[in-house]
Amino acid sequence: MYYTYAYLREDRTPYYIGKGEGNRAYKSHKRKNGQELKPKNKNQIIILKKFKSEKEAYIHEEYMISIFKRKCDRGILVNISLGGEQPNSKYKTLEEKVEARRIRSRINAKKYRENETNEQKEKRNKKRRKKYSLNKEIINQKRREIYKLNKQIDE
Repeated sequence: MYYTYAYLREDRTPYYIGKGEGNRAYKSHKRKNGQELKPKNKNQIIILKKFKSEKEAYIHEEYMISIFKRKCDRGILVNISLGGEQPNSKYKTLEEKVEARRIRSRINAKKYRENETNEQKEKRNKKRRKKYSLNKEIINQKRREIYKLNKQIDE
């Protein structure tokens, strides 16, 4: 039998939602930094819902986390993952991922260009011009083909 459970604060608001089987809700939940998630008082652990299949429990866990939201998503839960069948690793929102990639690429490009010699700069610019001229040639070729087809249709 599978189930979803919640750990509650003193004010009875949830701070962690999980999926379990057997005695999972009452076992230790230590993070890598040594922080214990499980409350000391067992009255602060509640079973939300029971399920026959693990898949249903995962779906409910994911749903409950989406309702209360994680702290990194401006919610109240300390869950690291979004729930469901995902591995236990830190997930960011899509916006955070895009922003992090954008910042990393700018920083890396800036570092690379600072250490770049004039010869390397010229080589990079040459590649850009070559790529542009190739694309321009392909575009012009397609235009010529379309022009010929249109001319044949008109005749």
